[in-house]
Amino acid sequence: MQESTPVNGHDVNLKLVLSSDSSTAMMLSFNISVQAMMYTGTPAGNIQNQVIEKELLPGKDLTIPVQLLY
Repeated sequence: MQESTPVNGHDVNLKLVLSSDSSTAMMLSFNISVQAMMYTGTPAGNIQNQVIEKELLPGKDLTIPVQLLY
């Protein structure tokens, strides 16, 4: 996974990069959940929930961009 450096007050951009050595295609499902946390470590609430479904083709790479909004 490649990532940007988090900067207070800005979106965070991630790229999930997958590769396949398989001879068959695979359907993939990613569940992304983002939570805020208090300085004490206590969860403060959900910020974002997202489900991404993609097909990973045989012998190919798949790049999935994910943006966590501020």
